[in-house]
Amino acid sequence: MSSTHPDFAGVDVANLSDTEAVKILQANAAEPTKLLNGEILELDSKRGVCRYRFKIVPAFCHSQGRICQDGFLTGMVDVAMANAAMSKCNFAFAVPTLELKISFLEAAGPGFVIAEGRLRAALPGLPSSSLPDE
Repeated sequence: MSSTHPDFAGVDVANLSDTEAVKILQANAAEPTKLLNGEILELDSKRGVCRYRFKIVPAFCHSQGRICQDGFLTGMVDVAMANAAMSKCNFAFAVPTLELKISFLEAAGPGFVIAEGRLRAALPGLPSSSLPDE
């Protein structure tokens, strides 16, 4: 089966392993992922889990460089969430985010954070993500 996702075009996604998917995601990191200093750490398509590490730099922050602006954090969560959802269908389809609600429980500042996307339901698929400090 071929993919409609541009990063996986021409790839036999029916036989795609998680290791191969990670290599493709690393080689074809989207510009927003690069701008957010993201790197994929883990992909588990059976569980529908994807983890990324992001480096928050002072340019992402306000309040004298101490608090990361929430739009950057939301983008980080969205990367992990989308890849978790796509992994459940072996990256056969792209999954645009139609709606996203995030509750910020504490501030994140410069340094590294982990964004974890988890698929909580199969059909239609409701990804879930979190972004704890590392």
